[in-house]
Amino acid sequence: MGMVRLVAAAAAISALAACHSRSVPDRESWQALEPIVRAALTAQRDAFVHGDAEVAWRGSGLDTAHWPAVRIQVDSAVQRRDFLLRRGLDYHAILEARTTVDSARLTTDTATLWVTAWSLYAHRLIGADTMPGPSMGEAVPHVFSFVRRQGAWFLVRDSIIPLAELHRLDRATPRSVR
Repeated sequence: MGMVRLVAAAAAISALAACHSRSVPDRESWQALEPIVRAALTAQRDAFVHGDAEVAWRGSGLDTAHWPAVRIQVDSAVQRRDFLLRRGLDYHAILEARTTVDSARLTTDTATLWVTAWSLYAHRLIGADTMPGPSMGEAVPHVFSFVRRQGAWFLVRDSIIPLAELHRLDRATPRSVR
């Protein structure tokens, strides 16, 4: 049920961008985009754990051509880490990471992938006893948008779907569609 809401939200967000291209139903084509998505998410997770965007970029293996598309998410991960550290919370390691492509829309010159990025982080309290804190897991819905230029795919946007948008679409979606 949650995946239907995620797909509905992402479809509403990206419907205008893809309406002028003809569809390409080749599943293998969008699978070629998965390594870009995984590298972008690796950069975001590493930035959250280590607090250094540049180190995260280099360590992710993400081609520099894609960096501008995910810069906001990586910078936000660093800011989120700084915010939590100031409150004595240190998420210092990635225990597990999963990436699921929930849906895809491909045309001859654009591609949109709706992805859930699931992460489990190790937690420790700063300045407290030596007992490790509980781990934290999160599932973050993303919409990755690509364009094809000179035969190559380029990531142009990574958007996180806000929970408020998912809830709004849930209320607006008729029960028979869910």
